[in-house]
Amino acid sequence: MGRDYTRGQDYSDDVASRIDDEVRALINQAHEEAREIITAHRDALKRIAEVLVEKETIDQKEVEQIFFDVPKWEHDLEGSGRIRAPRRPTEPREGVAAASTVEGT
Repeated sequence: MGRDYTRGQDYSDDVASRIDDEVRALINQAHEEAREIITAHRDALKRIAEVLVEKETIDQKEVEQIFFDVPKWEHDLEGSGRIRAPRRPTEPREGVAAASTVEGT
C-alpha cells in the first residue's frame, strides 16, 4: 500500500511493511470515525434520504435545513489528529428551520 511501483524501492522491506501497517491503521481509524458519525446522526441521514427519494435533487439551503441539528465535528486539540464530537453541540442557526419545513416535505 505504501509502495511506489513506478520507481525502484530505496528503503528496506521492513520499512515498507511498517509503512503499510501505518497506512492500514489510518484507514481503519478513519473507517471507525465514519461509522461513529453515521451512527450518531442516523436520524439526519434518514431525513435526507426521505427528501432525496422524493425530490432527487436538493440545494445547499435544503441540506442545511435537513441537518439543522447536526453540529460540525471538531479536530481533537490534544494532537492526535482525529476528530471528535463537539463538546458543545450547536443550536440551529437563525433562519435554518427543522427538516419538516423543507419545501415538499
